[in-house]
Amino acid sequence: MSNDCYTQCVEHLSDGEGMDVDTFSAWWKANAWTVLEGQENGAVVVVSSWVKIQDEDGDTLLHNAIYSKSPDRVVLEIVATWPRALKVKNTSNGNTPLHVALENSNVSEHVLLEMVARNKKAAKVMNNGINTPLHFALANAVGEPVVLALLEAWPVKPLLHNGPS
Repeated sequence: MSNDCYTQCVEHLSDGEGMDVDTFSAWWKANAWTVLEGQENGAVVVVSSWVKIQDEDGDTLLHNAIYSKSPDRVVLEIVATWPRALKVKNTSNGNTPLHVALENSNVSEHVLLEMVARNKKAAKVMNNGINTPLHFALANAVGEPVVLALLEAWPVKPLLHNGPS
C-alpha cells in the first residue's frame, strides 16, 4: 500500500473540512485497491466509515472496488466489513454490487459465492430493469455453483420474468 495515498485520504476524511463525496469518489476510483492493500504483510485495511459512502452515481466502496478490478481479498474485506452493501442499489441503473460482480468476468467464483453467503437477501434485489442477480448470472454464463447458490438463497420465486408483463 502506498502510505502516501492512505495518509492523504485519512487526513482528508479526518480534518475539520472533510472530503466531499465527489472528490472522494474521484480519488477512490483512481486509488481504490492501492489504499486497501495492507502494509508489508499484505493485510487489507478497510476504514469502516468509508464503506457507506456513495458517490454521485450511488455507487458504494464495494461497487467501485468491483469496477476497478480490485484483488479478491480487498472485495472480501469490504464485504466482511459491511455485508449490507451487497443490497445497496446505485442510482444509475439500480444495480447492487452483486449485480455488478456477476456482470464482470474479473470477479472470481470464490468471491461470488462468498458474496451470496454473506448476504442471501441480496439475491432477491431487482435492479431498475427488474433483473435479479440470477438474471445476470445466467446472462453472463457464471458457473453452476454460483447459480445454485443464488437459487438456494431465494428458493421461493426464482422464475420471475424480465421486464413488465
